[in-house]
Amino acid sequence: MNPGKLNERLNVLRLTKTADGYGGYVQSYSTSSTIWAKKKYVSGNIQLQSGGISTFTEIEFIVRDQTAKEKIQDTDTIQIAGETPTYRINEIVEIENDEFVKLRCTKID
Repeated sequence: MNPGKLNERLNVLRLTKTADGYGGYVQSYSTSSTIWAKKKYVSGNIQLQSGGISTFTEIEFIVRDQTAKEKIQDTDTIQIAGETPTYRINEIVEIENDEFVKLRCTKID
């Protein structure tokens, strides 16, 4: 794959827990790193669920293998830089002679 096609800037968001001073903690997402990726929309679906309409968007991001090993954990979420929606990582698959990995993600509503 041509590395020039990695033209989307992604924020890798990691859940952090901070003590609240009362014996508990507060959870929030913070940007742990930014990476370059190729974006590909795979599918979308609208379903009636629990009396309401739910949409599901599947997306794939292709990133360099070394970048994924160093900066991405399977519990992280992904956000395209400059956009609001976040994506949950469902699967990390190695492709193309172990030089790139594919992140299969679902949009979180």
